[in-house]
Amino acid sequence: MITDIILGDKIEVCIRKLKKSDVYKYNLFAKNGWFKWNTIFDEEENQVFGMFLIGKDDLQGVIAIQEHKENQLIHIELMEAAPVNRLDHPERKYTGVGKNLLCFAIYQSFELGYDGYIGLSAKRNFNDRYYLKLGAIQARGGIPPYFYLPTRSSIKLVHDYMPGGVQWCRS
Repeated sequence: MITDIILGDKIEVCIRKLKKSDVYKYNLFAKNGWFKWNTIFDEEENQVFGMFLIGKDDLQGVIAIQEHKENQLIHIELMEAAPVNRLDHPERKYTGVGKNLLCFAIYQSFELGYDGYIGLSAKRNFNDRYYLKLGAIQARGGIPPYFYLPTRSSIKLVHDYMPGGVQWCRS
């Protein structure tokens, strides 16, 4: 669940697999404040999912994941809250989008037998502290640093932010 900033209400979300045509449907372009999602779809190993409010076609965040069998984890290639849900947006609508996207990746890891292990690179300078606070472990330094969430941290996150599991969108 995500939280409405103004009302404080918990809002149910669902996940739907996205297609490259959804880049145009939801205007997922840099000029609209998004990363370049059209290039993410060009990489065959990426599976891209959108997070929506239940019963609405209102995209709240996007995540691209890859299965890394050799490392037995789900790698997050890219994840992003909708521009209106970002910390720096003056009229931010919802909080918790990023944590719910992380929880989705964690559930995919459990589903594939990887014990909740997920890995990702911190894309911005402040993200490394954020991931450490969530229980991530820095696997390697460099730019960008790579982090992974072990089972214990993953269980805590899904318990706190997605206790009912992944809800798939009906349409």
